[in-house]
Amino acid sequence: MDVSERAYTVWRLLVHVLLGMGLASWPPPPAGCLKLNADAAYVELTTLCGIGAVVRDNEEAVMATFTRREKRVSSMLLAE
Repeated sequence: MDVSERAYTVWRLLVHVLLGMGLASWPPPPAGCLKLNADAAYVELTTLCGIGAVVRDNEEAVMATFTRREKRVSSMLLAE
């Protein structure tokens, strides 16, 4: 299991817990469309950031994923 698969497994578990508590939701795209969700994490002290994205269809099936680590990022705004 690679890093992106492990991250997705942890994310699914967290979302399952939060959904059960009514704290999170993900509205799917219309049928026949795809939805791209992306995010970044930034550590100011090290100027490192991680970027991730997932593309899903209206049935929540993962169609594609992307992860990348960047060095020497100067701000959270730039990471995003």
